[in-house]
This record gives sequence, structure tokens and C-alpha cells, in this order.
Amino acid sequence: MIIENDKSQKTDMTNIHLVLDEKFINNSVDLFEYYYPGKNYFFVNKVLKDCKFVTPKSNVFFIPFDTPQWLERVREIVKTDLQSINILVHYLTKQSALHAMELKSISIYNRLYWMFYGADLYDYLSIRYNYQLYDYKKIGIGEKVVNKLRIALNRFKYIEDFSAVLDYFCFWNPYDYQLLCSYLKTKASFKNFYYVMNAHLNLNDSNEQSIGNKILINHSGSWTGNHLTILQALKKLDLTDKSIVLPLSYGPREHIEQIEKEVEVLFPGKYEIIKDFLPIQSYYKIIDECQYAIMGHRRQEAGGNLSFLLRSGKKVFLREDNSLFKFYKDVGYYVYSFEKDLFKEDAFTPLSSEQRQHNREVFRKRVQKENIDNMMLNLFK
Repeated sequence: MIIENDKSQKTDMTNIHLVLDEKFINNSVDLFEYYYPGKNYFFVNKVLKDCKFVTPKSNVFFIPFDTPQWLERVREIVKTDLQSINILVHYLTKQSALHAMELKSISIYNRLYWMFYGADLYDYLSIRYNYQLYDYKKIGIGEKVVNKLRIALNRFKYIEDFSAVLDYFCFWNPYDYQLLCSYLKTKASFKNFYYVMNAHLNLNDSNEQSIGNKILINHSGSWTGNHLTILQALKKLDLTDKSIVLPLSYGPREHIEQIEKEVEVLFPGKYEIIKDFLPIQSYYKIIDECQYAIMGHRRQEAGGNLSFLLRSGKKVFLREDNSLFKFYKDVGYYVYSFEKDLFKEDAFTPLSSEQRQHNREVFRKRVQKENIDNMMLNLFK
């Protein structure tokens, strides 16, 4: 564990975590148990044999959220009257929202936390309010009809009800909190929280420039990456001595196929596709060969990848309507505009040694142990 000094908190509250099978969770189990020992119960929305990331521990329980008498199973495991609990929802789904609200309703003293990811709000805004995430056609007429029916049938009531009783919105980018408050009625307060990833903190501190002249495009095959927009923009530039790296290990099959066809037409023989899901260190080793990274998202996404890239001295281009562009500027990183800077003559000039060192120092200050202590010790205050 990366944390060394004993900063554990004494609390009478039980922490009930509702989680999905995500790569961040194993570290989080260790992190919460370090600061709040013996107070955490993690309930995973899968049976163990179907899990890809989350591993068994004494306080991790694999009970799908659609299990009959789910709450009774939780009572049997927690073995308290559940009158004093913190309820932490790690990525909001309809089932986790309903279970969290049920837990809150039966407790006398409780606090409800939304450990925010991104898609759990942005997908709702895209369908309910036509929030612009995509540059080109994503769905057919059938899905459009389904979404209109979902709106008409008020299928989003769970997120609206959840937000109304929410106590804390937990994330590291306050602009997403502002977005929540702009669209949903809530009295929730903002609390700083990020998933501490050991892979980010154990990096080589060398300030040497990366070898190679590759351009990374996005981190997955998701529609929100708007890959075709990036590829078509790059076609207008001189990439004679450069190649493209495309991580496509997950995402909608039809979009991945569309990306593969487009990159072959535009850049035949000058691209590399990462199709296999790799261990994080192996993946980072590959993208560390990229001098440049272009993210096509119009929403906060790929925070873990961006942390690594900025920490490693890469030149990162972001969309200006992505809240991360403003956030990273606010905290002091050198980041660049996809719309403006990509088409300048010096676009593919690497960061200087001073700029790389500056970005590294910004990252180091944000994840230094004192800040992790403050984040975790203030979470339940």
C-alpha cells in the first residue's frame, strides 16, 4: 500500500459501498480500510465468477443488485441495525440508486455519497436534455424512439429522486458538480475525491523526452471519443514522420469497426491498434511511446489516462467544451486546444524540458500524501 503513516479515523458510522466490477475498486478497498478500518462493506453488482477486476476480500461481497431480498442479504452481512451509515454509490445506476435510497430511508443518521464517474450523469443529460456529446450519428432511428419513450415514461426518475436526497457529490473536477446543479434539483455539497491508483504514483521521475513520434488517439472505442473527427482533422496535417496509436480494447463493436475502416483509408500502414485488454503497467508502457495525445471527448472522460500522460510529459490536446480543458488550465497544467492549437505550425513540437517538469510537479502536488490524507480524513466530516 502506498500510504505509510497511520492516519486511520475512529468513527461509529458504517460505510456501505455499492460498486460495479471496475478496475478502481481493489485499490479503493485498501484505501478506505486504511483510513476507516473495520467500517467498510463493499457490495459488488456481480457474482464472483463473472468479475473481471474486483477480487475477493473479507469485506467484499458479490451480490448482484437485482438479487431478490437484496437488502435482507445486506442486513445479514453487516449485522447492525443500519441506523448510522454512510452510503457510497460508486457509479450511479438505477438499481444502485434505488438500493441507496432504500438504505437511507431506513436509517436514522445517514449520509449519501455519489462517487462520480462520468457516464452516470452525462448519458442522462444526453438523452434527457440533448446535451451534445457526439460529432456524428451514433444511433439509428430505433434507439431514438426508445429514448423518446424513456423520457415520456419518466424512466429517469431514479436519478432525479437520488439527486434530491443526495448529501455529497464526490469528484475531483468541480465543473461536473456545477453541471449536476445546473440540470438537477439537489442540495448536495461537493467533496474532493479521486481513485488513488498505485500505477500513477510509482512512475519513473526521469525528465527525459519519450522515444518515438507517435500520436495517441483516445483511450477506448467509445462513441464519446469522436474518433472520426480526430482522424479527419489529422488527415489535413503533415504526419509524414508520425504514426497513430488507437486503444480499442473496449467500446461498441460497430463503432470500433467504423474506426478501423476509417484509419485504414486515411492512414494505411501508419497506425497501431491496441485490441487486447492489457495489465495497466503494460498498457502504460505502450502509450508512453507516444509524444502526443488527442482526446476527442466533449465531456470529462479518460481521467486516469490523462493523469498518466500529463505526469509523463506528453503534449495533450483536448476539446474546448470538455470541462477537463478548463479544469487542467485552472490547476496549472500545460494543455492544448484541439480546435485551435492542433493546426498551428508548432503543434507537433514536444513539450520543453521545463514544461514537462512543470506538469510533473503539478501532478505530484495533487497526489502527494498530505493531500490524500486530507481528502480521505475530510470525506466523512
